[in-house]
Order: sequence, then structure tokens, then C-alpha cells
Amino acid sequence: MLRAVLRKKTRDAHSGYETDCLYTIDFSESRIESELSRGGCGESGYEVVELVGVELIAKPDAVIELMDAAKDIRDNPGADCHGSVGFCAIELPKLARLRDAIAVLDSSR
Repeated sequence: MLRAVLRKKTRDAHSGYETDCLYTIDFSESRIESELSRGGCGESGYEVVELVGVELIAKPDAVIELMDAAKDIRDNPGADCHGSVGFCAIELPKLARLRDAIAVLDSSR
């Protein structure tokens, strides 16, 4: 599961009181979009939300398998039937391993 780390900064238009806090939400595209588009600024106050980072929360073995699959593709992408070498010629078993690792992480939501 992915968790977004967000920072919200505010300044009260009347008192001038400023806040700065971090909070997390579970990752979903629509929720991230709504969080980042909220707020605004006026004559003397504002509310701003920014994405600070993303946490990967899952079983340690699943994370290790995902990292190993990604490193395998990076280090040994393979060659296609024409002898081309590179990322456009990644071997299907390696892609399947990467897809499986992502599916395990996604199922841990």
C-alpha cells in the first residue's frame, strides 16, 4: 500500500496565526488530487497543501521481491528477437515477475 505524506501551511487572515503540519492519507489518485487542489490565498491569509513524500507500507518480503525484480530488469534487461538490447527489449518473464510483485503489494491495501 502507498501512503502520501502531505504538508499543510495556513495563515489566518484575521489574526495572522500561522500553522505548518504534516499528515498522511492512503493513496488514491482522486483523494490526492482533491487534497492538493484545496486551499488558496486571499488578501492576507492562505492555505497551501503540498506533497512531501510517499511511504511504502507492505510486508517486508513483498517490498524486497519488488526491489529485486526492478533491479533485475535494470541490470539485465535482455535482448529481443532482433538482437536489440535495452529497456525496449525487456524479457517477458522479468515483466511478469515485476507485475506479480506489484500485485502482492497492491493486495496488501
